[in-house]
Amino acid sequence: FEINNNILEELKKSDNDKEYDLCIYNLNTHTNTYGYYERKMSLIGLIRLLYNNDFKEEAKCILNDAIKYNLAHKNYFMAEGIGKCAFIVGDYENAVKFYEAYLNDKHYSVHFFILEDLAMSYYHIGQYDKAMKFYESWKKYNKNYYADSQFYAGEMAVKIGDYKLAIEKYNNFIKDDPVFSKKEEAILKLANAYLTGNFKDGKSDASIPINVSKAIS
Repeated sequence: FEINNNILEELKKSDNDKEYDLCIYNLNTHTNTYGYYERKMSLIGLIRLLYNNDFKEEAKCILNDAIKYNLAHKNYFMAEGIGKCAFIVGDYENAVKFYEAYLNDKHYSVHFFILEDLAMSYYHIGQYDKAMKFYESWKKYNKNYYADSQFYAGEMAVKIGDYKLAIEKYNNFIKDDPVFSKKEEAILKLANAYLTGNFKDGKSDASIPINVSKAIS
């Protein structure tokens, strides 16, 4: 990947010197080799470094070059790296495309961050049913983040108009999540799900949790 020397000089001034040094080392050492892992990590490091230092267009141009190369060579190991880079720059359609290509090749292991990125990518492109599927898959691969997944699953359920499911997911989150600030936000969202789903009808008020009843009132 060719980078303008002026941009390199600007990147040297960035706060994260170690990230810069590692990225440039990888570029100089591995870009023209057949070490796919090193090339993948070089690409991710470079895209993140450029994008986080306001060289967003340069990051997208390099990503587009990488996409063209990958499509020509059909390298599914590199597809994982391109999926990550696309997610970093907010190109969620390509993030889905390349992550899914990687997952469809059964030779490679599934990393939790892929499931996390896919859930968020499907959310951003409006495919809420698929986003829900990947949020639910968090339980299998990373139980520590499952409570967080329930918060976002509640968001998905609201998007598709399934308020009963939203209530279930927000309740799961409130029960398991230890962070009080997020829990308070979830209670408000849960209250809104009760109201929007017309569950507050006089008879069903008794089944509404006390903390949610307070939020409604």
